[in-house]
Amino acid sequence: MKYVLKSFVILIFFFLSKNLAAQTAGTLKGVVMDEFTKVPVVGAHLHIKDAAADVGAISDVNGFFIFDNLPVGKGFIEVSSIGFKPTLVPYELTSGKDLFIEVAMEEAQLQMDEVVVKAGGNAGESPKETVLVSVQSIGIEEAQRTPGSFNDPARVAQSYAGVVSSDDEGNEISVRGNTPSGILWRLEGIEIMSPNHFPNGPGAAGGGVSMISNAVLNQSDFYAGAFSADIGNATSGVFDLYFRKGNSDDYEHSIQVGILGLQFSTEGPILKSSKASYLVNYRYSTVTLLHNAGFKIGGENSIAPEFQDLNFKLYFPTKNKGNVSVFGIIGASEAGDKAVSDTTLWEDRSDYLQEKERYITRIVGLKHEKSVNSNFYIANSIVVNQSNSNFLEDTVNTQLESFSVENLDVDKTELRHKIALNLKLNSKNRLTIGNIYSFNQSDINHTKYDDGVGDLNTLMSAQSKNQFLQSYVQIRHNWSSKLIQNAGVHLSNNFLQNEILIEPRLSFRYSLNARQYINLGIGLHSSLLDPYYQKQVNKSALQLSKALHIIGAYQYFFMEGWSLNAELYYQYLYDLAVDTSQPGIALLNNNLGYQPLNLASDGKGKNYGVDLDLNRNFTDGFYLKLTGSLFQSTYRGIDDQWRNTRFNANFINTFTFGKEFMLSNSKTIGTSFRWVYRGGFREIPIDLEASKIAGETVYNYQLAYASKTPDYFRMDASLYYQKNFSQSTMTISLDIQNLTNRLNFYREVYNREKQIIEEQTYLGLLPNINLKYDF
Repeated sequence: MKYVLKSFVILIFFFLSKNLAAQTAGTLKGVVMDEFTKVPVVGAHLHIKDAAADVGAISDVNGFFIFDNLPVGKGFIEVSSIGFKPTLVPYELTSGKDLFIEVAMEEAQLQMDEVVVKAGGNAGESPKETVLVSVQSIGIEEAQRTPGSFNDPARVAQSYAGVVSSDDEGNEISVRGNTPSGILWRLEGIEIMSPNHFPNGPGAAGGGVSMISNAVLNQSDFYAGAFSADIGNATSGVFDLYFRKGNSDDYEHSIQVGILGLQFSTEGPILKSSKASYLVNYRYSTVTLLHNAGFKIGGENSIAPEFQDLNFKLYFPTKNKGNVSVFGIIGASEAGDKAVSDTTLWEDRSDYLQEKERYITRIVGLKHEKSVNSNFYIANSIVVNQSNSNFLEDTVNTQLESFSVENLDVDKTELRHKIALNLKLNSKNRLTIGNIYSFNQSDINHTKYDDGVGDLNTLMSAQSKNQFLQSYVQIRHNWSSKLIQNAGVHLSNNFLQNEILIEPRLSFRYSLNARQYINLGIGLHSSLLDPYYQKQVNKSALQLSKALHIIGAYQYFFMEGWSLNAELYYQYLYDLAVDTSQPGIALLNNNLGYQPLNLASDGKGKNYGVDLDLNRNFTDGFYLKLTGSLFQSTYRGIDDQWRNTRFNANFINTFTFGKEFMLSNSKTIGTSFRWVYRGGFREIPIDLEASKIAGETVYNYQLAYASKTPDYFRMDASLYYQKNFSQSTMTISLDIQNLTNRLNFYREVYNREKQIIEEQTYLGLLPNINLKYDF
């Protein structure tokens, strides 16, 4: 703990030595653009709402605006321009960093006086014209203030209706009863590998913690269903993330020290004359301090997990050739369990087993975008993804000599190119066209000890190559000032299975009045299986997993800052991969890692329910979000029997609340709480008598997922203090996951030495203290 204490002392001394004055003002600047074509909006009027003085600005010929010497704190910018719908943009300004905001405005059609100005952070609202249903905007401030999120977008999403964590120690989520592996991640508009440390098994979309720091995030979105035509290879949910641009005028830095490690970010101009900029964030984390304090993540014999990651974005604007961005994520992590060194304490098999897992992920992308004219926008992106996962399991004898039990090594490489065109046909019609080409390669080697032969047995040693081509077209038509329609089609061509699928998409938004909306969305979606399972069977045997989504929604913005959203949904899943020998096994329930299965695309599934969301934006010092979900999630295996899915919790309730107090013009203290209460997941019961006879765990697949585990409850809390000085900001925060230290049920395991079934629980209380210094 010495290095953390020293870092705290050094930072505070450095902070105080540089900041003897407290002139709490900052600079807010940005650009106003057409959301669809990215063309600068010239002459837009911007007004700071509720400012101490009447402060306004007008965007210049490049769409840029600036507010100098603006009082620090939270507020809203009212933005209006002839021919566009007015919008209200939230901001949080500190003295330690200039704030740059990109304001995306939607072109208005008719009867401007009917438009109600709504903040971009309202529940269900997104500035993207192509999205009408099941969308949540992830704000930068939201990622910072949500308790228990550790600044992780996936953990923030656990506050949304219909979303539930599938693992207390990770960020993997289930959306509306769907498998977490159906989640898609996009960065800068193009699909990427899962950007998470310690991924959870085959095709995992989540892991222990995100590789993405909130320090680099721009306004982003999360989609829960009935996706627009530009989104493919997803059947559950989509994280659509963007990195912000670095400061192109001044150099700024940030240092963060906490129990979980260190973080440093820097940004500034590359060439001030060209407005080129860089943004880099590096993070090194270890939970060694928590382990030493008794908070054992992973168990009593676990090795303290460690991870590090690097996020970056380089931005190069030009006068006439468009803008070029280079972006990337690089992450590495490792964890494991060690055998109990005192052999006299051995009681069961876990005491003399040791594991080690290592993961490396590299994602690098290049994007060129250009507004050809006021009606035409084109973007070209290419991204290279590479990952290596290695899992080792050994057993030790009484002399502590190790012998290999299992070894799994997976190397994946993905190359992806995307071209997207946005075209304004006329005042009523917007056309979006795109093409996505992917090349995927996987090398998989999996060996496991076989008691029958007394040696390692090769379960798989194979290389998989595949090409995946996606094309899409979507048109947005404004029938009137009240009715908007998005109609499109997404085409998926899976070369490995020689399968072509046409996926129609359709959505409507009807305005009952200036504050109430009825939305409808319907679409067919599909996703690829993990290469590990594609190689276990004949190439023609497995198809794309498919899902038909139907959503009806009602939105009511009943007062300023408040909104109510209700969504009814039905999802029909088919061509699901299910095991042909065990009817209770299907990939949509898989949370056991890589394992050999005999698969066929003969499964079906149904998810249906209702999501309710009451939201209040952060105004007047507080915010809240209250959600409730009732749902049913079932599937049919090879035996044509309908069963619960593993994630059929039936109900979810979340409540998030935050309050901030201004102690003075330069000092702020804030607190926030979040509770999550849901039904228990479903499990396959262990057949105790059969396990005793076999000497290993035997499951009763005939009763797969018939019974529920105990209900789940968790409360998270955070407390922070922020002090603004003349040119810097200090923030001290305490974030506590599982405030009540409730030990929620995790799973049952068979102890073959004691011949009993034991219950394991999730992690209890987990604290995190941080000191952050922006300068």
